[in-house]
Amino acid sequence: MPREQHIFILLFFVLFSCQNTEEEQIDDPVLAKVHNKSLYLSQIQGGVPKGISEEDSVALIKTFIKHWIEDELVISGAQNNKNIDIEQIDKQVAGYKKSLLVFAYENEEVKAKLDTIVSGQEISKYYLDNEADFILKDHIVKLAFIAVSDKSKNKDEIRKNYRLKSEESLGSLQNLIGEFVIFSL
Repeated sequence: MPREQHIFILLFFVLFSCQNTEEEQIDDPVLAKVHNKSLYLSQIQGGVPKGISEEDSVALIKTFIKHWIEDELVISGAQNNKNIDIEQIDKQVAGYKKSLLVFAYENEEVKAKLDTIVSGQEISKYYLDNEADFILKDHIVKLAFIAVSDKSKNKDEIRKNYRLKSEESLGSLQNLIGEFVIFSL
């Protein structure tokens, strides 16, 4: 670990002792260079969270710079590799960019034109236009079962309300059976 810190400090002083070229800004110091690419302080300022200690900030910046240098070296090696077809990769990137743009555009169009309120008329019209899609292939059975003791004093009234099946009779039925259980399948 001390060796890495020495290398970092040496790299830091070497980079800052070099004179800036016309392209480099004096207000935005270069933190690292790999071949013809430079990492500027402004590029990492947003990556350091506020409220962390100075040691953590330095460690985070060192790690970021180290990864940036490693990435740039690998990219440089890949670009110089004769077995890699850079033009083909550029075509793939361009195609991918077009796909992302089309996808983003289509999503925005859908959001702009999407009407989430569906009226009862629209539902009825859709049902009538697509009735064939609503035909059941199997039977659907709904079963309600109430177990009542023969000794129950409300047995006849429970039977009457059970057969009516209106909202009012179902409410009366629930009041009558109270502790009994209704099974609905």
